[in-house]
Amino acid sequence: AVGPPVVDGIVSVVGWRGNWEFMGVIAIATGIIAFLLVREADGTSAARKTAGTVRPSLNEPAEEWTQHQAVRTSQFLLIGGAMAATMACVTTYSSMLVPHLVMLGTNKHEAAFVLGVVGITATVLKAAAGRLCEVKRPTHIVALGLVFQAVGSVILAFADNEPLRYGGALVFGTGWGLAYVAGTVVLLDYFGSVTGARILSFVWLITTIAAAGPIASGMIA
Repeated sequence: AVGPPVVDGIVSVVGWRGNWEFMGVIAIATGIIAFLLVREADGTSAARKTAGTVRPSLNEPAEEWTQHQAVRTSQFLLIGGAMAATMACVTTYSSMLVPHLVMLGTNKHEAAFVLGVVGITATVLKAAAGRLCEVKRPTHIVALGLVFQAVGSVILAFADNEPLRYGGALVFGTGWGLAYVAGTVVLLDYFGSVTGARILSFVWLITTIAAAGPIASGMIA
């Protein structure tokens, strides 16, 4: 959430090359810290399974699903598509929102701040979505999140004034946070914690199509 304003400040002082060098140093430092400190807990998976904390699927017992069966279901494809669409929107926003808002009349500093508002809103809603999924059906929350993303995008398409800019950022950020978390919960609930966790890797493979978002938006524009 604080990334866009920070990048804007770094670029204004040392330029784009300096910004990427700074990001590279931060990435290397983070990797070193993770390598030194992150350790696998002893018997984590086995202990959870023995303790009986693996939740059964809402539709079938978790052990009846295999990874190959799960990734061939329409349910998996639907949730994978929803999460891919979400990440395509996020990727496109990250690269296109600032110049888009500048074309609509704002300055790049405020546009960067609006992008930050999208991020902080999504972060807050991701925290709330976890609790929300415990009291409401996660499938409904995914659908609601996608609707919010669509409405937020339409608002930002015409955001030539401050209320529309920040309103659109709040609405889209809300949708992003809801869909991102609830989509994961749906997979875990439907296919079981073990298989659901494994097929998440396939979901993130599908979401690599999100990289086409900025290219597509440029062609459409």
